[in-house]
Order: sequence, then structure tokens, then C-alpha cells
Amino acid sequence: MNNVFHGAPEGAEILAPAGGPEQLAAAVRSGADAVYLGLKSQSARAGAVNFSEEEMYDAAAYCRVRGVKVYVTLNTLLKNSELDAAKENIRVCARAGADGVLIQDPGMIPLLREICPDMPVHASTQMTVHNVAGAKACERLGFKRIVLARELSLDEIRAIAAAVSCEIEAFVHGAQCMSISGACLMSSMLGGRSGNRGRCAQPCRLDFRSPEGAGYALSLKDMSNLPHMREMAEAGVKSFKIEGRLKRPEYVAAAVSAAVHALRGEPYDADTLEKVFSRGGFTDGFITGRRDLSMFGVRTAEDAAESEKVFKSLHGLYKNEYKRVPVGAGFKADADGSVTAVFDDGENSVTVCRRAEPSGGASGQEDRIRAALSKSGGTPYIVSVVSVTVTPGFSMPVSELNALRREGLDGLTAARGRPRPWSVNEAVKTDNAAPRVKNAPAGPELIPRFETSSQASGSGRAIFPLGEILRHHGELKGFDIIAELPRFVFPGKEAELDEALARLGDLGVRHIIADGIGEFYRARDLGFGVIAGMGMNLLNYKAVGFIAGEGACSAVLSPEINAADIPAAGGNVPVGIIAYGYLPLMNYRVCPVKGKRGCKDCGGTRRLTDRTGARFSVLCRDRQYQQLLNSVPLYVCDAPVPGADFEILYFTAETRGECAQIISLARSGAPFPGKRTNGLYRRTLL
Repeated sequence: MNNVFHGAPEGAEILAPAGGPEQLAAAVRSGADAVYLGLKSQSARAGAVNFSEEEMYDAAAYCRVRGVKVYVTLNTLLKNSELDAAKENIRVCARAGADGVLIQDPGMIPLLREICPDMPVHASTQMTVHNVAGAKACERLGFKRIVLARELSLDEIRAIAAAVSCEIEAFVHGAQCMSISGACLMSSMLGGRSGNRGRCAQPCRLDFRSPEGAGYALSLKDMSNLPHMREMAEAGVKSFKIEGRLKRPEYVAAAVSAAVHALRGEPYDADTLEKVFSRGGFTDGFITGRRDLSMFGVRTAEDAAESEKVFKSLHGLYKNEYKRVPVGAGFKADADGSVTAVFDDGENSVTVCRRAEPSGGASGQEDRIRAALSKSGGTPYIVSVVSVTVTPGFSMPVSELNALRREGLDGLTAARGRPRPWSVNEAVKTDNAAPRVKNAPAGPELIPRFETSSQASGSGRAIFPLGEILRHHGELKGFDIIAELPRFVFPGKEAELDEALARLGDLGVRHIIADGIGEFYRARDLGFGVIAGMGMNLLNYKAVGFIAGEGACSAVLSPEINAADIPAAGGNVPVGIIAYGYLPLMNYRVCPVKGKRGCKDCGGTRRLTDRTGARFSVLCRDRQYQQLLNSVPLYVCDAPVPGADFEILYFTAETRGECAQIISLARSGAPFPGKRTNGLYRRTLL
């Protein structure tokens, strides 16, 4: 890789976005070591130009010639009807010789194992890997690389990287969502366009207001961790990812060029980088652990005007080839007039032969030959002439030497660009057969999820947060308790969770509901019966079948699932849905509702207001992360959803009386007496 020769940490990779062919060329010509791109379907940036099948093959060849790796983003959640297309996408990536694919959907794991088990698989940031347990889970599942959540500090990254042998990839520049990736339902619930499927409408960029009246309270500034790249490399980051598949080629070129310099420890043009795109400047709040209100910003008309001023000046960054591929050349002219030149890149060797008549040339021909052969013109090659052997009196015109060099380098280009496909199991045919459908029970079991013990009444199975159980276990004697683990457990809190789980076992609690992949395996390995929660994003039968095979005793389907897909999703484990609740639309790690005294004046529940006046509750989770709840509750208990074995009533801030009333309504199938949403169960999800 080019940056190895310029003082950058050995093995480090600058990874650039390629939203289309123009952006790909800009990235490669600006010095990127790798690019990530999407196909026309199943891309987490559906709004980008993306690549057709033929364009994918061309892009892979273009990058192979230049020693640049290509990773393909197959990182969206899939409906049952889209699984066959996903199989073909895997085959396209394999035929093109992609260096890896990024996935989010758990159902992609068995598909990749069946179709192309040798192709490297990367855990997308959409998988929300944010702790050691999550990284170890990915390692045991065979992932080669993990793209960490953007919200981690340098010390947290270091702890995760030290615990696994997987490669670690982290974002260093570009836009960042308010919500932790893979844990946001806002766009889908408010407008039917799923961020988990690459179609986010970005409602968070609209004017939400905090209690103090601050506007755009869910809009973060763009991240720029470029000054910290060498520290990140020391912490274990191998690949430095630039966000921006929806951006122009000029943006890609500016960001890549800056990253190349920053990784070498050299100055870069931070002013131009900010002008090309920012939202009132940049932030490094997550990597430094300074998560405060300075991280928020909005893109203004002035920002856009500054961008237009600098775009033309950036074209020069990617006008020419980036010299990155070392080539050795040798030249020999024998007494009989035969001429042989060999060009070698360490893997491919091309020999070019000529005939020349001795011409009684002057001495010093070796220097002239070296000069002619070392030129590389508009190619990505750096040619070093390692040997020149000529007989006395030999001479060859410079034009012929140039032609010989061009033929040799063209031959190398052809050799380097040849497809290097992965082996594909063609026996895995496309089929539309649904998995075994279980006989639906007479009626789904209703399982309340209480936020606090004070809300609870009755008996039977019920879900309580882990901390609430440990604090008030004596008050919950009448319940068959299911312990809900925190949605996010950052590295500094993992030891505490292990201790809490040990106490939970001592109290006789035997079942756990887990929303994160790390917590799922953590609880399973300790012998608990584990329910895969809604945060596991189970949208299709392959995903449910996979998690069942990993030991789940039951599964909560994604709130984004369509009712028509539920009867076929069960496989051989019970499946359930969220039938009532103010759903968490966002999970985030930087609080927008802090007062002037920070957290001191906050009781853990505050509100944001959107431009229509709708109010959204913000719940603080032990000062580790916050959840933004929908302004109206989901309620579908009066319109049964076929195929669900159980329905969860997800209580958060309701009073004990309100909880009892809703449980009664749900049991009788009565309509909800106020404003509500039917969610996405009977809507077309984009």
C-alpha cells in the first residue's frame, strides 16, 4: 500500500466512499487504499448512484490494477421477498472478486455460508458492535472485520481491539447520525422509509427543540477524527473509514487527501475540508469522550455557499493517476541483437522481446535506457529499473524503448485486472419456498414489559429491566420474570453486567431478553434462556432461523416487519411482536436536553418538541445512553396480527393505572381510546 512508504503506521488502510463511478475514480486517484460501494439493490445508501452488475466488475478490475481493495455493502435488512435477490448479489460480489462484503441482516450469515463461504465478511456499523462482547460474538461467527459504532472513545476502541483478532475499522470523517447506527426507527416509523434499509429520510435534521428552546436538537455536526488517526492506529484500528457515498467526487477527493496526510503525521488543509462540507464545523466529541452540546450543528446557507467556492479548486486532486504500485524492470540486450525487458510487480511478470541491430552507439547507453524505462506516464506504477545489461556498441531509439515500456506496463495492467473470483456454490438455487409455518396458537400470549416495579400488577410472565429486578426483586414475587438487558453496554460497564448477571442467576431468574448480539451470546453462554429482542432487527425467516440455531428460545420480530411476513417467520421457535408501546425511535449517546447544569437538574425524563408541536419523551439510561420515544403509542391489539405467538405490551412512563387499563384493553381486543399508531405491520416499508 502506498502509505506504508510514507511514514504511516504499517498496514493502515484509508477507506473511501464510492457512491458511483466518478466518486470511485476520485477516491483512488486521491490516494485511498480501499473503497466501499453498493450495488443497485441492498445498499445502505439507496440514494447514491451505486453500481450495476457490469459496473461492479469494471470497478473491481479498475481497483485491482491499482492495488486498491473493494468492499461491497450488502448491509440492509431484507424482507422475505428479497432473499433471492440477496443470493444473486452475493454471487455478483464473488464473481467480481470483491475483497469483502459488509452485512447487517443476521439472515445474510447463513446465506453467505451456503453460497460463498470463503469470501471475507465484515460486520457493518449497522450491526451496532460497541463493546468487547459484541466483537467476540462477531469473531466466533467468522467475521474478518468489524466496523465499530461511531460513538466510541479512543479508550473504548482500544479495549475492543485488544480483545479480538478481527480487523478493526472505524469512521474518521463525515456525517454521523444522532442515533447509534442500526438502532434507529425514526424514519421508518414517521415516514415509512427505513434507515435500516438505506432509505432514511433524515427527519432528525429537522427542527426539534429542547426544553431550553435550542433548535435542531437532533442534528450533529460532522465527525472529523483526522487529528487522532495515529492514536487510533496505535489503539488497534486498521481501516480508517470516510463517510460520504451520497457526496460529490470533490468531497471524496478532499477527504481522502486530508486523511492520507493526517495518517502520515503531515499537515493537511483543514480549512478547505471544512468548506467542502460541514454543518457549522466539525466535532471529535465521541473519540475524545467530550459528549456535550458543542457536538450539535446544522448546515446553513453560508456553509453551502462556501462549498461551491472550493469545488473547482479540488479537481486537481484527482485529475491524474496516483502513483502507488511498485514495479521492477530489467533490461538485457545480447550480442545477437535480441532484446528482453521484464516488468514485475511481485506477483505478475511480463516479458517483452525485440530484435535490434547493433548500431555502434556511444557509451553510456545504460543511463539512457534506465531513464526511458523508469517513466510511467499516466499509469499507477512506480518503475524502478533494477538491472540493465547491454553489449558494447548497442543502441535503441528512445521511441522504441518507450514502446517497449508501454507494452510491458500494458501487459501488467491486463494481468493485474484479471478477475479473481471466489468459489461459488451454484447448488444453492433461488427459491421462493417459505420455511415451515407453525400452527398459530388460539391467541397470542400477552407479555407486559414494565419500566418499574411500581407499574406492575397481576402475575404471569413479565419483562423488567435488569437493574429494576436487582433493586426490587422482593416486590416481583408473583411474576415469572424475564430480565431485559440494557440495549447498550459500553466497555467500561461490561464487568458490572457480568456481576449483575451472576446475581440474577442467584435470584432464580432464568430467562433474558437481549437486544444486542454481544449480550445475546453473553447470556446464552451463562446458561440463561435467551429471547432475541427487537433490537436484533429480525425481519425475515433466514434471520429468525439463524438466531434460533444459535440458541434463542424465542424471538421478537422487528417492528419494521410487515404482517404478511410474520406467519412465515417463525421457523421452529415462538415469535412475537411489540403490540403496544411508545417505541424507542432513537438510541443515542450525546444528550440534547442537558440543562445549564448538565445532568444535575434532570430526573431522567425530558422532552423534545418537533415543528408541529408533537412532544417526544427522552429517557436517560443510567447516564450511559438516551432513548427518544415516539410521540404516540403503537397499539394493534384490536386488530390481531396473524402468526405471532406472543405480543409484548411495552410500558415506559405509564402509571400503574394506565398499565392495568391497557392490559385489560389488549386482553379484550378493544380499541385504544386515544391517539395511536398502527406502526408498520400493515404498511409498505421502503
